[in-house]
Amino acid sequence: MRQYALFFYAYLEYAHTRTNMYDFIMYVRMHECVGIDKFSDGKSTPMIKALASYEINKSELVHCHRLLRCILHGFITQERIVFFQYSSDSLNESYKVALNCFLDDIHKVEKRGREK
Repeated sequence: MRQYALFFYAYLEYAHTRTNMYDFIMYVRMHECVGIDKFSDGKSTPMIKALASYEINKSELVHCHRLLRCILHGFITQERIVFFQYSSDSLNESYKVALNCFLDDIHKVEKRGREK
């Protein structure tokens, strides 16, 4: 789990410290700019590599990848628009809870696949 926590926190730090590059990457992806294939083949991203260590089928890998992206980008977006200011609770603690929920769920998916 430690390696995934490091990835999650590194991703968050990257979005905070390199906001222009993060915005550019999101823009390129959102608008499917010509030439995006030169930047990413969709299979070698760090997220896919992190998820590949789980024993899940290809379809479940896609769904887990989408969920992971939603958690990461959703958290970053909500934090940027100061949506989380309604509470004084720690954002780092909220991020930790999101990470743990995701990891718990992916372990359930993996276990369910073994039981089939």
